[in-house]
Amino acid sequence: MTARPAHVDLGVDNALAQIEGRLGSGARFQVSGHVGSGKTTLAHALAERAGAVVVEPPELYEDDAVVHALLQASRRADVPIDGKLAVRDNVRRIANALADASRPIVLRLPASWRLDRKPRHAHQQRLLRAARNFIDAWFDDERVAVVLIADQPRGMPHGQVVRLDPGQARPEMLEAGQVWGAYADAALRLRRAMGSGWNAPSPVALRLAVGLVALGDSSDAVAQRLFLNHAPGSYVPDLVERAGDAGLTAPLLRFAEVRTPVPASWIPAVIECPEEHLPLFAHCLGYGDETIRIAASVRSVVRSRLREFGLEPSDVEQTHERLASRYEKLDGVEDPTQAGAAGIVYWLEKVHHLAHGGASCAERWSAQVLEHRDHLCERARVLSSVEHRYRDAADLYQRIVTDIDPRDPYAWHYLGYNLDQAALDRRGAERAYQEAIALDPENPWWNSRYITFLVGQARIADADSAWRWNGSIPKGTQRNMTRISR
Repeated sequence: MTARPAHVDLGVDNALAQIEGRLGSGARFQVSGHVGSGKTTLAHALAERAGAVVVEPPELYEDDAVVHALLQASRRADVPIDGKLAVRDNVRRIANALADASRPIVLRLPASWRLDRKPRHAHQQRLLRAARNFIDAWFDDERVAVVLIADQPRGMPHGQVVRLDPGQARPEMLEAGQVWGAYADAALRLRRAMGSGWNAPSPVALRLAVGLVALGDSSDAVAQRLFLNHAPGSYVPDLVERAGDAGLTAPLLRFAEVRTPVPASWIPAVIECPEEHLPLFAHCLGYGDETIRIAASVRSVVRSRLREFGLEPSDVEQTHERLASRYEKLDGVEDPTQAGAAGIVYWLEKVHHLAHGGASCAERWSAQVLEHRDHLCERARVLSSVEHRYRDAADLYQRIVTDIDPRDPYAWHYLGYNLDQAALDRRGAERAYQEAIALDPENPWWNSRYITFLVGQARIADADSAWRWNGSIPKGTQRNMTRISR
């Protein structure tokens, strides 16, 4: 039985000193901490003081999460990737170069990068497998120093475990009127309501609490809530509801699509909200001075609650088009190899927003140099599930299996699905399904989708044969086949 590594609880400064002093060849650290404990601060301090390459990918539910991380590492280490190679092979090339240069890698991962989850659908399975390969590959090279910083590092490789102390806000945070702007009065009312019994809430919870007071909640009630509960996630749903009541649903949508830190000067133009509510986005839901960032955990809850508002797809597309135009002005290139270490995130964000920006962005998306399958999959999923342009989606999956990887079962499967939905090439759809199953015979999603396809063609005997041949299909499909067989 392998003993778990000893852990130590530290503040950011102490954690930095401990890690920096031991970042020799092959060092391994696993850092965790609550929202607001300083994980991002630690990551950037290691870049500045130890020359580390820092990678900060989007949430793992985003289609481009893994390629985002891969290209960040590639450009910041100045090692090109090969779109036809597997993720693991590309990472090994980068890790080897970093080890030769004695540069550590810091992986700052959101909470959604939990690798111990069971996938609920084929898309999630693909992302989890790619994420696992991306992370594990850094640990394959025993020479490279790895610092893994995650909100919930479950299912990940171990190193020396460092837990950051929970962040604690100070009373002066509420008294800085120049920071809070139009919300300064709400901040002062909350400060008075909290009185002398300051119980040091987390900075994130305190910022969200100011937003609640500014949008009409009783300062006394919010102060009592802070005394009882410091968990930031519990405040976000109420804040989204209050913002919706104040007519701020559209600005919330626009803000929730901002995935990376942006210049503070962007906020008024991108969010487009009344000036008196700018602090809600810059200092309550987001934080920062010259650059505004939104915590991934806050953003995910905002997006989840916004789905309940019944937003129109056109609203989402317009938001993506607006953000794509902003990033285009910052990166200025179509080829990621020309973006450089500083500009690669701008290019990646531009491509992401163009992929989701609808017809007005389609030509600009196609003009980008896209050599990795994940970028093609992202656009294909939008074409299929949002725009219902199945033929165009099928063309992108065909491009993957023709030009990038003919042994990609995920692409073959969705090539079959989209050809079927387009009702143009049933034989091609069947061949694609069969190819996916041949490459990955035990996958339940390929098999269940193929059986559903056969049933849709009234080929009940073939469907029954395929069902009996494979026992890995989901239980729901098994029940449906049992009824059909009878």
